[in-house]
Amino acid sequence: MKLRSFLPSIKSISPTCQALLFITVLTFTTACTKENNQKFYEDIQDSPLFDSDIKLIGGVTEMPVKSQALFVPDNVKSGAYAYASVIRLNDSSLMIACTRYQPNGFDDFMHSDIVARKSTDNGKTWAPEFVLQENIATINTMNPNLLRIGAKKLLLIFTVKHSDAKIDLYIKESQDNGETWGDPRMINTTQGYHILNNDRAIINNKRIILPVAFAKNISKEFDQQVVFCYYSDDMGKTWLKSKYLKTYFALMEPGVTAIDKNGTLKMNIRTRQGFIYFSKSTDNGATWSGLYKSGINTPESPQVVKSLNRTDSLIMIWNNAVYTPGTNNRNPLTFAYSITGGNEWLNPTNLRSNRDLNYLYPTIYNDRHDTVFVTYAIRDNSYKPIVYFDKLSLKNLIK
Repeated sequence: MKLRSFLPSIKSISPTCQALLFITVLTFTTACTKENNQKFYEDIQDSPLFDSDIKLIGGVTEMPVKSQALFVPDNVKSGAYAYASVIRLNDSSLMIACTRYQPNGFDDFMHSDIVARKSTDNGKTWAPEFVLQENIATINTMNPNLLRIGAKKLLLIFTVKHSDAKIDLYIKESQDNGETWGDPRMINTTQGYHILNNDRAIINNKRIILPVAFAKNISKEFDQQVVFCYYSDDMGKTWLKSKYLKTYFALMEPGVTAIDKNGTLKMNIRTRQGFIYFSKSTDNGATWSGLYKSGINTPESPQVVKSLNRTDSLIMIWNNAVYTPGTNNRNPLTFAYSITGGNEWLNPTNLRSNRDLNYLYPTIYNDRHDTVFVTYAIRDNSYKPIVYFDKLSLKNLIK
């Protein structure tokens, strides 16, 4: 029966029958969606799991840092800040972007946009914040990733959340070192909940790589999250997807770092297993070789790992704490380094260790002269995070 001939018959039936018909159609549609979602996961082969010798070596020391609070909620235009990304604009100028939440609170499903501040004196002072990317989503626009791909060309990659079954990834370009920006365009071609953390995009061997956690519906399938990478070999014009990593527990909020210029990458993965998990790629992120359980404690929070000049010398910042289900113990904030490509992590050093605070979503930006810029959000009992900016000398941390 054609739809146009069917519609009059619907109007002719009683309101009670119309309601029953609506419920029947809705139930059928929901069942089909659930079945299709499960087929998606079932079609992905489980990744091999390995116990590894990746471990932390040495006792933890304390090295309190001197920080700048750069984004502080005023409860008028902002209720919270988090998820930052830093980039150098020229010899003396920096820009830091982060997610700004509205005064009604800090939550994955609260409204937000992306704001930024600039410094012209290497981070000593900062100009007032401005909107770098307005909210173009039903819910929020967040998680900035700033990348340099040319002398004056920058990319901003970010997430656009519409529902618990739809986060899209977007990209926009600046041709003049961040003074002006083009229109955003969507990266992903499939629908689902794409989780790209702040400042996790990298470029290696002229390939842009985005580590992503994914679920068809995060509310219904949280424990079925898989990870993969989007990658582009034409500076963000077109995108391909890597092979998936999947296991019997949720794989969350991955990060990647380049070990060398030949395409060796290391991925770090958030889980609820109490330890950091890693994976490895030898083809610049197109495929990944299983999941490696480390002996490094972590609660349910993400880590950031960066290589120093694309070598097997790595630095990592994470919450070095024992996982306790049902608690949000994201402290302390710890630094460690590796000279073995991430097999052994040395000189663990607490940068922040106030047990009354939580330290959220750290980032590392490798600058010049053995200096790294570190950002993170600090949340107290008010649940209104503040974004902090630190300058660290590697000479004081790598011994």
